[in-house]
Amino acid sequence: MRVELDCPWTPVPGGLRLLAPDGRSFRLRGVRASYDGHVDVPADIANRLHESGMVTMPTGLRVAVVSDDGVSQDIVRGLEARRIEVTTWMRGRQPGRFHDLRCVSGASCPVVHVVVICPRTLLGGRDIAEQCHRAGVPSVIAWGRHRWGVLGPINDHHPGCQHCADMALAARDPDWVTVARTTTGDSHDPAVTAWLVNQIEATAGALRDGLDVYSVKSVHVRTNAGERSLVVPAQPGCRCWPPQEASCNTLMRSAA
Repeated sequence: MRVELDCPWTPVPGGLRLLAPDGRSFRLRGVRASYDGHVDVPADIANRLHESGMVTMPTGLRVAVVSDDGVSQDIVRGLEARRIEVTTWMRGRQPGRFHDLRCVSGASCPVVHVVVICPRTLLGGRDIAEQCHRAGVPSVIAWGRHRWGVLGPINDHHPGCQHCADMALAARDPDWVTVARTTTGDSHDPAVTAWLVNQIEATAGALRDGLDVYSVKSVHVRTNAGERSLVVPAQPGCRCWPPQEASCNTLMRSAA
């Protein structure tokens, strides 16, 4: 089993010497550490080292992060610090450029549990969310600026998607689209980054484990005043409905 050393260590003849958090040192025989501190040990040894606080067990989570001009750097660093395998794809501002989903689900990361889309504007990233939906890959849009973060809803096989959320918010307040179109993100403060990373990790874990916890879709918003969740009703006629359940409501289809 491959684990990452999470303690001071030094090579010694025939193995490694590890320093535990309680001050004791242990000799690990017959192993060598890679340049980044990973070792291969039997599963029972890995569990004992983990219980002693000397190694970090792999999470097994795989996340692809798609961002506009590198706005997701804080999120990527936060996910990697949780030992989550991250594949990144930074988009440029070239007009008319075709964005291929294979860039985030290719040979370097053949199977991801969720694609995290980090647009620069609050209304960005919808093209990638649509590609993910057509490809059957779960996705979520994560957006943040100083003291404010937004995540969700999860775009998966359940009705209720980002497009549904946009229509519901626009129906609640017609000026929402105008404000959101001109609202851009920036570097997150540590609190916003930690909140987004926690939400993404929980989402990826639930999708990996097949937990049906996102059949009711929500947009999560975090501000200094606290966290709120807004339930997203699935809009009739939206493409996220399964074919046999899709509505024939022409008015709603034209609005989409």
